[in-house]
Amino acid sequence: MPSAKILISKEELQLVSDPEIILTKNRIIQKVYELFGVLAESFKQVAERAPNIPEGALTLSPKISRGENYMGLPYVMLDYPRSFSTQDVLALRTMFWWGHFFSVTLHLKGSYQDLFVKSWQNEVPLLADQSWWMQTGNDEWQHHRDGDTHLEISTIHLNEWRALLQGRKFLKLSCYFPLAKWNDAETILLKSFTEFVKLLRN
Repeated sequence: MPSAKILISKEELQLVSDPEIILTKNRIIQKVYELFGVLAESFKQVAERAPNIPEGALTLSPKISRGENYMGLPYVMLDYPRSFSTQDVLALRTMFWWGHFFSVTLHLKGSYQDLFVKSWQNEVPLLADQSWWMQTGNDEWQHHRDGDTHLEISTIHLNEWRALLQGRKFLKLSCYFPLAKWNDAETILLKSFTEFVKLLRN
């Protein structure tokens, strides 16, 4: 029985015939790696001066990783500080997602969540000034925001904020920046990282 023909469109044929598209993409990803390498050194200096970050989260060096398929698109991540286990997580994750954004996310779970969250009970006015988002969905490894799973902290009243802090299996606060900010990304991401580190107090 003859197999069905797998056809491509004129536009797809044009793309698949042009190696420069993939070569350009590879150069861009390499530049993200270089940017995150510079940021990793700056992040270490900031984190190591912070008095309340547990030593275990600082022991591991910054980790830069990449993938090709976060919702079908390439990404690069920088994790530092980082401490991941089934029960406990403390991580500051900086992310580049092709076609979408740069982001910085504070991820807390288990004993680390218990350690820091009590000091946030009255923090909502400060956080609202930062244009940050709180993840309210249940997928711990979702990295993008949407209206069903995230709330902009500036829209949350204090009583609602306190309620949201209670009883969650994990807490994730994030900020997002358009890729059009590329030339300012080092400054913007370092500033956001520093603001997140300030929350790690008890």
